[in-house]
Amino acid sequence: MQDREAGRAVSSIASAMTRIVTVWDGSPIELPCRVKPMPKGCLLASGTSGMCSPFTLEALVDKALPDTEFVSSAAHELGHIAGFCAEDEATFVGYISGMQADDKFARYACALNAYMDLIARLKGENFKKALGALPELARQDLANTDEAYRKYHLAWFSGLTWRAYDRYLYTQGISEGVRNYSRGIMLLVGAWRKGLVH
Repeated sequence: MQDREAGRAVSSIASAMTRIVTVWDGSPIELPCRVKPMPKGCLLASGTSGMCSPFTLEALVDKALPDTEFVSSAAHELGHIAGFCAEDEATFVGYISGMQADDKFARYACALNAYMDLIARLKGENFKKALGALPELARQDLANTDEAYRKYHLAWFSGLTWRAYDRYLYTQGISEGVRNYSRGIMLLVGAWRKGLVH
């Protein structure tokens, strides 16, 4: 795919999200047109790709991520900035905004992430078949993402931070804790089945 400009893709997602959330809420919102890239590996070490800073309300994404994962992670974090606190809702609005963005690369990055989120529910040969159905470029993008996570991930640190974050989500009324992330794709599927998204 030519013309893979992550900054432009993120800006396009922010514009799409602004339009979508304004329609949903009935009042206009403003979103930043970019996310803040963090030093390589500082977030990946804990097993996460991005976060919404509670102090500055900035969307932060690890700079070590390949462009496709950077863009799809940015979409999720912008979802938090748009007011969606639960992880599944931020994922849901990120997917919709990414796939309705004007930028072709934004659509590709978010659709690839949503596809992987969906087929992760398949087992064994069914998963392999669904993965094999992707074009070579998409499989290479996934391999690049896996490599970045392997390079920077610290298992002991990730275990600590995810346990702490799991408890934090419980205190915020999210009874599934970190498992709430996995519901984002189901919200997208449900909305698609009802004809709410195309």
